[in-house]
Amino acid sequence: YGLELAQASAVPPVDAIVFAVPHKAYKDLSLESWKKYLHPTGKLVIDFKKMFTKSDAEALGLYYWTI
Repeated sequence: YGLELAQASAVPPVDAIVFAVPHKAYKDLSLESWKKYLHPTGKLVIDFKKMFTKSDAEALGLYYWTI
């Protein structure tokens, strides 16, 4: 596909974070650690694999969606 992976530190702030695969490297970081990648107005976490909890997200001022 011609895609290249970037270091997380090189990615500009995002409006939402989507967790679709529960890789160990993702689970090893706390939700608070992931929050730093969100734009100040970006407060949405979409977590298909329920790696985190709604109460943890809400405690950080985030909106949490899962299925």
